[in-house]
Amino acid sequence: MNNPNPNPTPTPTPSPKPKRSILSQIGSGLILGVALIGALAISRQVLNPPASVQRLAAAYLSADAQHGLGFRYYYGIGAKVDMVEAARLFRLAANQGHAKSQYRLGTQYLDGKGLEQNYTEAVKWLRLAAEDDNVASSATALLIVCYKTGRGGVPRCEDEVSKLSDKLDSIMSDKVDSLFKSHRD
Repeated sequence: MNNPNPNPTPTPTPSPKPKRSILSQIGSGLILGVALIGALAISRQVLNPPASVQRLAAAYLSADAQHGLGFRYYYGIGAKVDMVEAARLFRLAANQGHAKSQYRLGTQYLDGKGLEQNYTEAVKWLRLAAEDDNVASSATALLIVCYKTGRGGVPRCEDEVSKLSDKLDSIMSDKVDSLFKSHRD
């Protein structure tokens, strides 16, 4: 058999793409991941992201993600119950002004769950939380209990109980008025 082309030209093979370093690949992935998490947090389209996404977001100081992950550890939702880790995450978010985390951290100090029981710290965090409309009634009610019972070094103070009771009455009255207005229309 005769070969029509005695010296065939080799088919050119494409040159391989230069490999990116592992650090470069990780860096690109982290930037993309943080951008995606930020977009999810801003759009609020994902109401219950998986714990793995929340862990990544918590690492990048998103107070909402830290609170959400703390909540999961507190109640054992998608994670094992871990009161110490819940308190750590609530503290991170609370230090950024996250009222629900301030409230949760205050209750953990009050109950001694995941933290050493400390009424003074509980009052500190509950006072901060009581300034936010979302948790004001719950935080104020717990503050009343603290000042009424005078446990753990928190002084009994009927004047403070009276002020807080008036504040709680006002909060609840506003909520009831709002409820009636929304159902009247």
